[in-house]
Amino acid sequence: MTKKTASRPNGRKPAARRSRAPRRRTRKKQSGQIWRALNRLQAGLFKTRKNQRRQASAQKKAISKNRKAIRRIRWISIPGAAMGAAALLYLFYVVHVMERSMSSISADIHTMQGYMAGISEDTYYMSRDMGRMSRGVRTMSRAAQPMSAMRRMMPF
Repeated sequence: MTKKTASRPNGRKPAARRSRAPRRRTRKKQSGQIWRALNRLQAGLFKTRKNQRRQASAQKKAISKNRKAIRRIRWISIPGAAMGAAALLYLFYVVHVMERSMSSISADIHTMQGYMAGISEDTYYMSRDMGRMSRGVRTMSRAAQPMSAMRRMMPF
């Protein structure tokens, strides 16, 4: 191998040189392709940016609507919270009244039990006395049979 062939890859001879004119054409052609590709890329970027702007404005509108809805909900929730607090206070009031009435009913029932015991005792004594009176009437009735003849004789 010679010095010239040793420095070449694979030890081959270089291909014959072409003229410079075709290279210039290919460079111009490549340069035009590059510009077209850059223009397409730029147009795609513009479209993407335009779509992003549209989406951003749509999101801003949606956020604005949500904020308005949240404000409306806040204004609606204030009377609802007030009504809830009033209902809670009323609930405690009702429970207090019910407890008071239940304790009053309990006291009344104890009083009624005392009265019923008194009535029961009075009924017992009345029944006992009715028995005594019945025996007394029977005794008087037996004693009055001999007087029945006398009663027939009296004009009144």
